[in-house]
Amino acid sequence: MNIIVAGAGAIGGTVAVLLKEAGYDVSIMCHSAASKEKIEKEGFFLSGAKGDYYTHFDCYCSAEELGDKKFDIVIIATKYAHMAECARTMLPFVADGGLVVGMQNGLLTEELGEIVGRDKVVGCMIGFGATRNSVNNVTMTSKGEFYVGMLDGRKPRNLEVFAEMLKSVLPTQISMEIQRQQYSKLIINSCINAVAGITGKTLGEILKDDRARDLFLNIAREGMAVAKAMKINVPKYGA
Repeated sequence: MNIIVAGAGAIGGTVAVLLKEAGYDVSIMCHSAASKEKIEKEGFFLSGAKGDYYTHFDCYCSAEELGDKKFDIVIIATKYAHMAECARTMLPFVADGGLVVGMQNGLLTEELGEIVGRDKVVGCMIGFGATRNSVNNVTMTSKGEFYVGMLDGRKPRNLEVFAEMLKSVLPTQISMEIQRQQYSKLIINSCINAVAGITGKTLGEILKDDRARDLFLNIAREGMAVAKAMKINVPKYGA
């Protein structure tokens, strides 16, 4: 199966490198010609939780460059603001029976499904951490797991194949209710990312402050209250 990763930042870059190192055919869609040139010229570096890697990719930065290529798996790992535009750009390049995987944190699978079709879209819960150091340099800061699933709970053969591919990166499970898993991670991110962004401190530093722990609990309670109103039965994170 051939794969293209659109948005090779912290999450997309990590996944692209580890899939390529596992022997899969992986290309990258860059956001600019300058990024493409740098990655093609210097290669891509990944360090951290799963070791150090250096690899090269075929890179593209426009639909015109893709020509008549088709991909079995299109992974969209852009920031949310660019997700819809990217999905529309990549849709003509999805092979028959191909899948479009949304690797943004949050409840975005429904929106992505409206663009590419519910029969093609795969929701993903990302459980690892990574930091982008530069265009072609990413550090994987922690290991974790993936949950993947279709909006309607189906488990077609191509989803099973994709899950097996992801297992070469991290432990992966197919979820029949992927949005429950995504909501669980959304609550965790709401607690950690917002406070870290406001304070500029690491999680370890934040947790030394009793006020931060109280804030985390209040954010989680609010998130659970919203989930109850939406009739979402939120599982324990990672369970």
